[in-house]
Amino acid sequence: PLEIVKKPEELNEAITRLRDCHYILIDTAGGSQYDVDKIDLINQYQQHLKEIPIEKMLVMPANVKTNDLYEIYNSYSTLNIDNLIFTKLDETISFGNLISFAHKTKKSICYLSIGQNVPDDLIEASSDYLIECFMNKQSIKI
Repeated sequence: PLEIVKKPEELNEAITRLRDCHYILIDTAGGSQYDVDKIDLINQYQQHLKEIPIEKMLVMPANVKTNDLYEIYNSYSTLNIDNLIFTKLDETISFGNLISFAHKTKKSICYLSIGQNVPDDLIEASSDYLIECFMNKQSIKI
């Protein structure tokens, strides 16, 4: 089932309607790390779910500079990010920055997107896979 929520105060009602689901995925509209109003709005949604445990994953492109990764992460860190997802592994030959970034931020990388065919190209992350990409300078289809 799909629920569309347009205001933070509607989120609890949507969660209640989905109460029989094992997992509820909440996707926010993507935006610039410099759009503080959008980040504040996400925080407002989060405030309406204080009693519900939420695992927050930050989705970031793998094909950006290391400094940009930190800029994105720092902007969204007010949301108390738990884990990371990296997309666009098929659009880069540099993987060391992802490994270093996860190590320095002490955040686990949970999933990787290795192509344009989502969800088929969304894989569970593993250190072995990332090291293989790093050594071969390309993402490997599984």
